[in-house]
Amino acid sequence: MAQRRLGRGLEVLLGRGITAPQPDLKGGERVEKLPVERLVSSPFQPRKTFSEEALEELADSIRERGILQPLIVRRVEERYEIIAGERRWRAAVRAGLAEVPAIVRSASDQEMLEVALVENLQRSDLPILEEARGYALLQEKFGLTQEVIARKVGKNRSTVANALRLLSLEKEVQELLASGKLAGGHGKAILGLAVSSDRIRVARLIARRGLSVRQAEDLVERVRRKKARQPDDRERGRDAAAAWREVERKLRERLGTRVRVLGEAERGRIEISYSSGEELDRLLRLLGLG
Repeated sequence: MAQRRLGRGLEVLLGRGITAPQPDLKGGERVEKLPVERLVSSPFQPRKTFSEEALEELADSIRERGILQPLIVRRVEERYEIIAGERRWRAAVRAGLAEVPAIVRSASDQEMLEVALVENLQRSDLPILEEARGYALLQEKFGLTQEVIARKVGKNRSTVANALRLLSLEKEVQELLASGKLAGGHGKAILGLAVSSDRIRVARLIARRGLSVRQAEDLVERVRRKKARQPDDRERGRDAAAAWREVERKLRERLGTRVRVLGEAERGRIEISYSSGEELDRLLRLLGLG
């Protein structure tokens, strides 16, 4: 049901679809010229960063040819929230345009969110973490499965799943992804490490050395093999405890009484129990003190 609602919402808002060069005009609609200062970004815009170079290229194109596809907006009091076309609006401002062509449509908050997410998720230059957060929002707001999301944005389910997994990475690793020092493939490789400190250490190393994704995968595999050869702290603790129990057993057999060994290899104490004066004398003789 959520999938059908999402599809209908996109059709209603964008006419023939979000990839259509010119949205269909519905009854009573027309393309209007709106002052650029009255337009505002959608509160549901998943894209938080815009490439300066790409915006400048688009601005150059707009200066030469104008805006070929009108924006789609909804009116909110005296302003217009952009449903589709924020990059065109930003580039138009750079190009010095005073007005932009736009179609004013009625849209609920839910429809705004649907269109903003799908329009941006289908763009190849959307940063991987913003893409992942968009998928997560589709899941949380509409209860869509990874399979449904994948169909909506034209990607494989594994692509959606891998992007969502990046949100589980540590903050420092996500910052390296957001800055472009790591790519999504690097993040996927780093997820192969179970320990948080290993993830951060390997992420720093990949970024510092500028490793390719394949090199990062090889590095992660080497770290995993090394970790597999080394017993973890719990295993080392169990081995040490077993060794001390063996020492206690040998002392107990040698002295014929209860013995406790407390401490570590470098320092500690040995407690020898006795229950009578005669037993104390016997122990002293065994120890060469009686």
